[in-house]
Amino acid sequence: MENNLLVQEILKGIIHKVAKDGDNGEQSAHRKEENKKASILILLSDPHSFTEDKIKQLKTLKRYGYELSIMLTQGFEKEINKEQMRKVFYVKSTYAENEEKPWNYFEKTDLLLVPFLSQNTGAKLRMGIHDEIESSLVWEFLWQGKVVAADSNNFRLRQGRTTNNPVLKGMVEETLEHLQRMGIHFLNDMNYGTILQNLCNHSKKGEGQLLLTNESEQKNERKHGKNVVTERDIIHLVGKTNEMVIPKDCIVTPLARDKARDKGITLIRR
Repeated sequence: MENNLLVQEILKGIIHKVAKDGDNGEQSAHRKEENKKASILILLSDPHSFTEDKIKQLKTLKRYGYELSIMLTQGFEKEINKEQMRKVFYVKSTYAENEEKPWNYFEKTDLLLVPFLSQNTGAKLRMGIHDEIESSLVWEFLWQGKVVAADSNNFRLRQGRTTNNPVLKGMVEETLEHLQRMGIHFLNDMNYGTILQNLCNHSKKGEGQLLLTNESEQKNERKHGKNVVTERDIIHLVGKTNEMVIPKDCIVTPLARDKARDKGITLIRR
């Protein structure tokens, strides 16, 4: 109980600070009204990951002229309520899980943004299970052919920690690969405004899945080697080379191994 109260106090402090600093952001949003772009529904599910940096990332969307609405899961709303969200983001609408869902509005929404995609939700989606608000919303947007974007960093963590278990790491990466094939675009903590702008434009042109990667992450992988090789990594090599040099302790997912075999790409450990 004391821990929950402490979390609430910390979050209230962050929200108050960011809301105060963001007054100019509201004015900027009004100036952008004439150039309003896509409508975005933000699904918020993990209050413990709702950091000041994450709030600022989400607030940038308003400055880009997007029309924002927010859906709060029941767990999120216990810590941060709808009124607090309105003060922070100046959104058009805020919905709670326990309210009647305005599905007719969601049909008019262009993009679903999931800043905190959990392993539980990802596993359900992979199995075709959509029995709660998170998996149901993602499934519905994908079903209608709409854009779904998610931040994958949280997906690789459990209670804020990574794992050293190679099998579990491989399972997580395989699930991410599967979710990408389903049509989910991953953001990886980049500037949400810029990326979603490109993503919406890309979608309107009817082009395929965007590969969204962090530039600093790419440089780090080239310098130090990857810890996990996925099917996507193998696909990028097709037609460019017939071998891939990886660290001795690197994890290769089964899908990546099968794809390398099918495409005649040799994995060399050094």
